[in-house]
Amino acid sequence: QADETRRRRAEEWFGYLYPGFVVGDYSVEGLDDYRAPLALDVAGEIPQLATASGDGSFSLRVCPGMSLSTRYAAADRRVLDVDLREPMHERQEHRYDLPPGTTDVHVPESREVTVGRWKFSMDVTNDGGSVTVRASLDIPDPRIPVADYGRFRAFCAAVYTALAEPITYELQ
Repeated sequence: QADETRRRRAEEWFGYLYPGFVVGDYSVEGLDDYRAPLALDVAGEIPQLATASGDGSFSLRVCPGMSLSTRYAAADRRVLDVDLREPMHERQEHRYDLPPGTTDVHVPESREVTVGRWKFSMDVTNDGGSVTVRASLDIPDPRIPVADYGRFRAFCAAVYTALAEPITYELQ
């Protein structure tokens, strides 16, 4: 693939999660060996990310692409296995630069969820000028048997709950 094609595809994918996303620097590793994990490192800008409320506060969701509930666990029960197509081993790091004049920053608590071989962790740090979110998701088996669906659905709900807690702040 041409470099410009990769850039355009990265913008399309991230634009789905973050409308208006513009790719800055990026690199891709692991394309030469199908057995190697694919590593995509992207820096970019998003024109508007936080949602304003009427009281002068703002909030934003962390790692929206990791939510599993709506994609794989929306039904109360299953007749067929859940087919993820491939194992999930995802690592994300997001740094949100806060605007000048930001005060009263609240970040989600760090979380770990483990159900059998399924694992999720999220660590959130606030250094005053930015908030960094590091999240990890591991689902090593691409097929979830019907018999395990209840536990898988509970795992997905716990991940959703962790990701639903927003970063909030106020502007002076």
